[in-house]
Amino acid sequence: MTLSIHLDDAYAAISALGGEIPQERRAGNLASAIAGIPQKMDGITIPRLKDAHDLGGMLSGNEMVSSVSFPQLSSCERYTFEEAFKNATNLKQVNLPNLISTNGDVFKNSFVNSGVEKIDLPKLASGRVGFYTGCTNAKQLKSFSISALPEVATDGYQFHEALKGCSALTAVNFHSLTTDNGLRNSFFSMTSDDKNLVSVDFSSLQQATGRESFEYVFSNTGLVSAEFPSLVQIGGQQTFRGALGWCTELTSASFPELTAAANSNAGMQTIMKECPKLLSVYMPKLELILPT
Repeated sequence: MTLSIHLDDAYAAISALGGEIPQERRAGNLASAIAGIPQKMDGITIPRLKDAHDLGGMLSGNEMVSSVSFPQLSSCERYTFEEAFKNATNLKQVNLPNLISTNGDVFKNSFVNSGVEKIDLPKLASGRVGFYTGCTNAKQLKSFSISALPEVATDGYQFHEALKGCSALTAVNFHSLTTDNGLRNSFFSMTSDDKNLVSVDFSSLQQATGRESFEYVFSNTGLVSAEFPSLVQIGGQQTFRGALGWCTELTSASFPELTAAANSNAGMQTIMKECPKLLSVYMPKLELILPT
């Protein structure tokens, strides 16, 4: 069964499906009412919702719903989906095809231990995304894509350990990202220990200067090759420290445009430590080691 919800008739639909209706029938109580629906559903669609907040815990712990779709949702406020799908083990899909902007820790802990298999936000291009530990231990997650985001905005920690422990993850795509804007911990340990990760796309990244911004970002993963074709500068304390460290299958790393790096501030310390199969490191333009 598929449930289609508009706020005007949402509670009537929930009641018909066996859910409990709260005393106050307001938007803020909708998430908990949906979570209480007892019967198994193929999916939930919320077709006309265009901006959102306060959907935290929406399906947390739910074992009935397999997909959720927000086809018209274009913007979200802080904490909108915090823990919304945490421990939802039967949930395979969350569709947000038209999400353009966010503000705050929108996806904080949203998919922890969930059954989601793919996360694709093709139009998300502005605001603080906020995936702090967003998908930790999502064991079924195979791909993660935010391909239109041009920069990390507002402050750091946005993808801190976001995909750590996702044992099925094979691909990560940040194709349009150009800079971390000097913000701290932006991608710290984002995919650490994901042994099946073989494909990462940061092909537009030009500048990484935030403290610990990419520290351990791909450490101990299954990467065979790592390419940063547009990266010109690595600067800042521990920015790329251990970024590719302990990748036991890594054979090559390429930074063809890299001209400046801050190693005196541990910027690239242990960047490729303990990579026993590493044969090639390409940095033809690197001339300047920046001072602290």
